[in-house]
Amino acid sequence: FPYPDIRIFVDIDPEIAFKRKNDVISVDYLQIRRDFYRKIAKEFDFKRLDGKKSKEELLSETIGHMDNYKGKIIYIHSNNTDVGGADFCLERMSNELRKKGFDTLVLLSRKTSITKRYEMNGNPFVMGNFIRPQLNQGIFYYLFYLPWKAFISYMFFLRFFFLQKPNIVHVNDMYDFIPAFAAKTLRIPVVYHLRMIRSKENQLNRIIGKLVYRFSDKIFAVSEATANAFLSLLSPETKQMAKKKLVVVRDWNDNERFCKDISVEEK
Repeated sequence: FPYPDIRIFVDIDPEIAFKRKNDVISVDYLQIRRDFYRKIAKEFDFKRLDGKKSKEELLSETIGHMDNYKGKIIYIHSNNTDVGGADFCLERMSNELRKKGFDTLVLLSRKTSITKRYEMNGNPFVMGNFIRPQLNQGIFYYLFYLPWKAFISYMFFLRFFFLQKPNIVHVNDMYDFIPAFAAKTLRIPVVYHLRMIRSKENQLNRIIGKLVYRFSDKIFAVSEATANAFLSLLSPETKQMAKKKLVVVRDWNDNERFCKDISVEEK
């Protein structure tokens, strides 16, 4: 089923609920149900409303949440078994945007230790069975394994995006062409996040650069060096057009932890 854009949980004391209902056996039964609903609400980032308020107040708050809805962003990350900076930055970025009113959902390919951080922060994520093309593989990989698995992953993303109906798809790795292509097929805007440098000018890297350019509406690079390396893979004509898409967005730094002696202006 489609993931709801706005999720509301009306929470109420079981004793009050018991007085309002005549089809439950006990207050204890309602308490058990309430505990389950609270876990679901936390897991899927529901907005909690106080059920003791009047119907008019609850309606007003619900409409307020609807008016403040800013759109849905799906983050795609073909994460590895080892957890690195990209994993932590993505979790922090999606969580911060969620706090600012965006409806965020992170799609991961592997369950690693980073998922505990998502759960701790109530940051919505799901697991998916998809691949990311790998370089420097053998002939069997390119002739047999990759085409079949790429097609399966493409169909998975088509269905996933069709059901979720995101406003933006954010691709967190340079090689994640498959979700980017699926999003463009459905005419969903794509943000590409470049974290690696591939400045060696060979045919393969030029193809990679062209795919990133073709499948993106906006390109984030973590540094000027990363941005310049990407631009070096493009033809002079394409490079000028790509500059209009390209923005340098540095990864998050924990200033409170690492910059205690630096002034606010320097931070």
